[in-house]
Order: sequence, then structure tokens, then C-alpha cells
Amino acid sequence: MGWKMRRRRFDAGMTLTELMVVMVIIGVLAAASRPLFSRDRMKRQAREFASQLARDIQRVRFTAIAERLPQRVFIFSDRAEFRAAVPAADVNDPPTAAVLADPTQRVLTAPDRVTVWNILTAAGTPAASALTTATQKTINFDTTGVASVVGAAGARITIFIRNAHPGAGAQERDFRIDVQPLTGHVSLVESW
Repeated sequence: MGWKMRRRRFDAGMTLTELMVVMVIIGVLAAASRPLFSRDRMKRQAREFASQLARDIQRVRFTAIAERLPQRVFIFSDRAEFRAAVPAADVNDPPTAAVLADPTQRVLTAPDRVTVWNILTAAGTPAASALTTATQKTINFDTTGVASVVGAAGARITIFIRNAHPGAGAQERDFRIDVQPLTGHVSLVESW
């Protein structure tokens, strides 16, 4: 009977020393995993921005067709601004194309250290960033849904997005949005 009582006493719980060791191990594991969670969150934010931009560009195309009013997307390095053409006063006159001074319908802001790198109308990858917070490129959608980059000719529209968080060579660093000018089809690719 004495042996059973001693055993119950040992099975009753953990000593303070054992509890402290467990707490230290949990703390070390939490500290070691924090940078991984932070990096994953940053990757996710870049992917979400690229996905949202692709969806918004598709929505602009549908709006141009549905409202019979040209739409424009002004893309800066840190944001995309969406504007509609100004309807003409007379029914027979064409609408006035949207400009930066017109009111925005929506603004999509890039997360910290995620930039829209460039927009090209020909095959290839950009050598350097052509967009800044003050300079932009404009994608125009006419009333039939045909897309074009204002001031540039080409058979394609490719938007390049760079995530500066993960580091060179990391997966999910670069994103590309392809817009087919004639069909308006928008697709997101997770690399350049």
C-alpha cells in the first residue's frame, strides 16, 4: 500500500522546475517561428494586392461595357486609381477621356515594399522600374472592352509587380498580370 501512495504522489503533477523548462521551450519555439510568420504575412499581402489589382482591372472592363462609358486605370508604383470618362453634354458628342484631375472611383494602394514595377506592351521583362509615386502609365478600356496602354502600341499588356520582402530568388517575389487587349482576359502569374 505504501508503494501505491508514493506512485500517486509522483503522478499528481509537474514540479515547478519541469513547468519552467516547458515554458522556456515554448518561448524559444515562439521566438524562432515569429520571422517565418512575418515573412508569410508579407508574401500573402503581395499576392493579395496582385490578385485584387487583377480583379479590379477585370471589373473596370466589365463596367466600361455595361455603362457604355470608357474607363481608365492610372497605375503608379504604389497604387492604382480607377476613373471613368466624363459623359458629354450632348448625346451626339463622344465622352471626354478621364484624366488625373477627375474624381476617382476607387484607389487600390500597395502594401509596404510591394511596388508595381512596370507595364510593357511587348514581350520581355522590364530592365528597371519605370513607375514612381508621381509617374504613371494608363490602361484604357473602351466601350467594347478593348484594352490599350495610353501612348503605347502593342499586342499585349503586362503589368509587373515586385515584392521586396522575401529577398532575391525567393518564391512569390514577383507577380505578373497579363491583360489580353482584344478579349480583355486578365490572368495572374506568380513569376516574371
